[in-house]
Formats: sequence, C-alpha cells, structure tokens
Amino acid sequence: MKPSKPFARGAIAGGAIGAALASAVLVTVYEGHVIADTRGGKTELSAGDRASLSPSGGTTVASAEPTAQVVARQRDEIIHLRGQVVTLEKAAGSAAASSHKHDHGESDADDGRLWHDPSPETLANWAKICHIRFDEPNLDSFSPLGPTDDNERHLDASEVAAYNEVMAEQAKRWHDLVRALYLEETGDAAGADTLSVDAMKREIDEKSPHGASNEILRELSRERAGLAEPPANPSGESPLERMMRGLLALGDGSEAALAAKVGEARAHEIRGDGWDSRYDMGGCPKE
Repeated sequence: MKPSKPFARGAIAGGAIGAALASAVLVTVYEGHVIADTRGGKTELSAGDRASLSPSGGTTVASAEPTAQVVARQRDEIIHLRGQVVTLEKAAGSAAASSHKHDHGESDADDGRLWHDPSPETLANWAKICHIRFDEPNLDSFSPLGPTDDNERHLDASEVAAYNEVMAEQAKRWHDLVRALYLEETGDAAGADTLSVDAMKREIDEKSPHGASNEILRELSRERAGLAEPPANPSGESPLERMMRGLLALGDGSEAALAAKVGEARAHEIRGDGWDSRYDMGGCPKE
C-alpha cells in the first residue's frame, strides 16, 4: 500500500492526444484540468468540458456538465482501479506467506474444524507470518433474500425474514462505521454520501501510511493467537486499524445477532463453515 497521490487524469488524456495522428479524439474532463496542445494552439479544459480534437489541429469545446451521479461513478471507478493495485500488492504478500506456511508442513485447513475457526496451533503459526482469516455475510452489498431466491443456507420462511432483518441491520451498522472512518480520514463529505462501502474502504486504505496495514496484521494475528492483548481503547487507533478490526469482528458479530432471533445452535448451523465472503490476509512489515 502506498500513500494516495492525486489522480493524473491529465496525463492519461495527454497520452491520448499525443497518439492522435489520423483521427479526431474526444476528450472529456471529469476532474482537474487538461491543456490540449494541438497545431491550432493550446486550449485549457476544465472539469465538465468536452473537446473534439481534429487531425488538422482544430479544437471544438463544449460543456459536458456531468451530473453528480456521473462524477461519483467516475470517482468510484478510480478508487476501484487504485484498489486493484493495492489488492495485487497484498496478494503478493499473501502468496509469500502461504509459501512460508507450506514450507513448515502446515495445511490450509484443520481437519475437523470450521474454516473460520482454526486451531490454536494454527493461529500461533499464523502469528509468525502476520496472517489472519475471517468471514462476513457480504455486508458491503447486502440485499434481502426474496421468496424465490436461491436459499443456499436452507432457511425456512420464518428464518428468511429474521435473516433479512438481522443482516440489513448489520449492513447498516457496517456502512455507518466505514462512512464515519472515511470522513475522519478524508474529510470528504460528498464522497461519504455517494461512494460505495467498498470504495470508501479502499480510500481509507490508500490514504493510510505505507506499510500500516502490515503493522496492523501483525498485531491482529498476535492477538488472535493469544500472544498480545487488544488495545484497551480502540477508538484511539487509526481509521485503518479500526476498519480492519471491524472487518475481523463481522463474522462472529453477525452470528451473534442472528442467534438472538433463531437461537445460538441454529445461527451457528446457518453460518456453517463460513459466511459468503471469506478473507485470508497476510504479510509482515518489512524490517
């Protein structure tokens, strides 16, 4: 993960302009500004402008005035692309951690144990490589189950209603937490009102110091293995750490909330080997 930098839309647009040798190029500016330098002269384009650049050097400018929804979607796409880079970097770290794990003869799963409930020995080994595992019911984009939806967890009609109620509340709590952390990290009220939960998560990650997530992974893996105590007051920790701690708690928290409706045994059975979204994260800080 690297510190966030301003997105260079101008650089991308400039590359497209430079490549226009035989056909007209349409350039739309969603953020910032771009200088269109053609044989006909230089034209400055601002956010909301759309220009047609012809091979002869002419430039025709029209105001595009994108709606707030278009701007929000573009911003979401930008953050998603940035997040893909972060995800690839983390995947490389996880692959190295997995290789290290297999070198020590440890399998990916414990025989007879649920996916989300590894043995104490496994947790102790994971702490050495700053590895954690957790699950959650896909709360980032939760939608209620309908009467004709595929019911993979074999819920009866009364349980579907309880499940929908509980998960909708869990999704709202999660959204509200991420939104608050996003505002604290960025101060961007407009983004907090338009971006998806996933986009806000990625932005929090991007704007955190380089290597911060690895430091947090080390602490969380040690705590899960019983080698360290969690902070007495997590509210004093960074937005990224509070977000990651919140992620780690979603699986058990959702099961506990469902248990209040259908009972502990049934909620545990419904969760089964893990909720729909499952995560493996690992990678120690570079010394």
